[in-house]
Formats: sequence, C-alpha cells, structure tokens
Amino acid sequence: MGDQPAAVAALRQAIALAEAAGDRREQAMATSDLGWRLGQMGDQPAAVAALRQAIALAEAAGDQREQAVATRHLGWNLGEMGDQSAAVAALRQAVALAEAAGDRHVIAWSTLNLVQAARRLGADAAAVAAWLRAVEILAAAPAQANLPQPGWWLDDVAVAGLRGGRFAAVWQAAKGLADAGWSSAGRAIAAALVAASADRAAAYAMAEQLVAVLAAPHDSAGKQAARLLEQVVQHLTRDLADPAVLRDIAALLAAQHPAPLATGRAMLEAAALRRENPDDPTALQRLDPDIAMAVDRVLGSRFAPAKPPRRRAARGTARKR
Repeated sequence: MGDQPAAVAALRQAIALAEAAGDRREQAMATSDLGWRLGQMGDQPAAVAALRQAIALAEAAGDQREQAVATRHLGWNLGEMGDQSAAVAALRQAVALAEAAGDRHVIAWSTLNLVQAARRLGADAAAVAAWLRAVEILAAAPAQANLPQPGWWLDDVAVAGLRGGRFAAVWQAAKGLADAGWSSAGRAIAAALVAASADRAAAYAMAEQLVAVLAAPHDSAGKQAARLLEQVVQHLTRDLADPAVLRDIAALLAAQHPAPLATGRAMLEAAALRRENPDDPTALQRLDPDIAMAVDRVLGSRFAPAKPPRRRAARGTARKR
C-alpha cells in the first residue's frame, strides 16, 4: 500500500489548499481520496466521516461523478463495518449517480460492490440482479474500457443464485466470461451446501438446481460444467458430514449426469458410508479400492493406507550420473 501516513498527510494538505482557494470540486476529490485511503488502512469510522463530507462537497460543486465515487467508497466502508443494509442503500445511490453522470467505470464498480453487500445482507435476488447488470455493462463496453471483471465475484453470485433459484441465469452469463473464478466458485458452492445441510430439504433443492443446470450443457461449456461439478464433489466429500445429504446428491448425479461423473457419485456414496462407519476398517471393502483409498485419504481416516516405503538401492548398484 506504500507509505500510507505520508499519503494521508499529502491529502490533508491538498484539502486545506483547495479549501483556501475556494475550489469545492478539488476539495471534494481530495476528501474522497482521503476517505478511500483511510478505509484501505482499516480506519472505517474516519473513512466514513471523510466520505460523507466529500459527498456534501461534490453535491455543492455540482459534480455528480465525484459524488458517485465518494458514495461508492462510502458503501464499501459501511460494508466493511458490518452495516450491510446501509452499504446496499449507499451503493444503489452510487449506481444511480454514476448513471446520471454517464460514467461506465463508476457504474461497473458500484454495481459489483453492490453484489457483495447484497450477498452479505442475504438479499440474494438483489445480488444476482446487480451482477447480471455488471455483465451487461462489460459486454456493451469497448475492449479498451478497462472495466472490472464480473467473474471476480462469481463465488458470491453463484451462491446467491443457488439460494435464490437463479443459478441458471448466473451460469448462462458466467460461461461466456473470459476471467471467471471457477475454482473459488466451486469452493463457495460446496460451503453453501454444507451450511444448508442442517435443513436436508433446502440442501436438496440447492443441489438439484446445481446438477440440473450443469448437467445440461452440450456446447463448448460442457467441459467447464463437468469440472465445476467435480470441484464441488471433491469439497463435499471432505466437508459434508451428513450421510443422508451425501447420498441425496449422489442420487441426483446418478439420475441426471451418470457417465461423466460416475467417479464423483461413487466418492459421495463412499464418503456417506465412511461417515456412518468411522471406526469400521472393513466398511469400504466392497467398494472399488481406488475409490475407498481416495475417500479415506480425503477424510484423513486412520484406515487410509500408508505410502509404501521407498526402496533403497543395494550398495554398488545405484546408477551413476
């Protein structure tokens, strides 16, 4: 982050000079930069105070773009403070201001910050809607626009889509993105299923939606869909403790996606069996040995076979370089 104290001191000096010159626009910009810098340093209360002042200065100067920038920074800092409701309200205002100012860059960043705040608030529909809007903005922008990539927020929006019944829309938009965080999305989806497993029906509904959407593609996205499902299965094998839910998901895979994910289905079934019989060394003996070994290694079971010791070459027989 560089020399933060020096940067803060320089910004405070710039604010004082702008104030002395009666330049409200410059004062608003420097105060907004100060608020952002303070937020990055972790001083959210001071950041919020500075940003509220910047918003008022920008409004007085008639600068909608700077008002939008400061409001976006305010929303981000409110979210970091844990006030997601206020963060969502501020970020929606930032989007509206940026649209009025016609600044595509601020619209995109404000919209994607809104995705995260809405997701934290539990407003899944709002998170998905904001993310889809960000995808539209990126698609309509010229290549040199240098806009933030919606794919960086894929983990948040994938979970929101599953929880809100809109995973199909998220998938359709995401599969065309060049820079999508599929690995982090796989981890997030599995974590959401684990969290939902206390309510078996809720977990089943999420898993059913996931498998139905990712089982369907037969186009160029088919391989990516299979990889994403494989990642989710790997994480569930390790982290999901409820055997009934593991079997539910295995059955969904068997019914809708039998061939490509036969190994994943077998892993979930074996994990369920091991969870039910943690102290029985014979529980997995009737299964495919490779599946049984893989599951026990993932779960860290004491029944996982140790690696065979490396043989030492007999003295005088080691190959010379």
